[in-house]
Amino acid sequence: PDFSIRRVSEEDVRAYVEQAIADPLWRGCNVTMPLKRAIVPYVSLMALSQEAMPVVNTVFRYEFGWPGAVNTDGAGFWKSFTSGLGEADSPALWGASFQIVGSGATALTIAAVLKGQGMTNLWFYCRNLEAGRANARWLDIDEARVLLPPKRAAAWSETAEATQTVETEAERDAQTQSEQTTAEEIEIAAE
Repeated sequence: PDFSIRRVSEEDVRAYVEQAIADPLWRGCNVTMPLKRAIVPYVSLMALSQEAMPVVNTVFRYEFGWPGAVNTDGAGFWKSFTSGLGEADSPALWGASFQIVGSGATALTIAAVLKGQGMTNLWFYCRNLEAGRANARWLDIDEARVLLPPKRAAAWSETAEATQTVETEAERDAQTQSEQTTAEEIEIAAE
């Protein structure tokens, strides 16, 4: 298989999907923000378990070349989250408060998974309050549960970012290249 990286803007996502369908060698791609939402109208089949989600992160060739899509973030989160839990832990989770930092596609997906498992005491801490409120509306959660992050959390986040170490030259180069990508561009790794 040939793996390559393509940068696709939101404006070009439809053309990308049309080109992918026409290419018999195209098998699928990973989608990052902001295309996790923008690509949804151009896929023909959504995986049943994520059918209601407004975001996807994996697009693949389905029968007759039609593009299908799935969001694997939720299943990955849930498997990781529950891997260390025993049966005795389950009842305590239903009353627990879950604090989700961020308002992007992954935050929405994780909140949807938690809510789908019956855990409804969800709070969003995000810098973009309107995006957080849109997520809350989509999940039918009270918008009052969307808050700006506390100053301590913001300071911790800045400190964590500032002290993040890059161990190898390749990682440093990848990080530099990533920082140069504008908000309008994303990487799609075509398989």
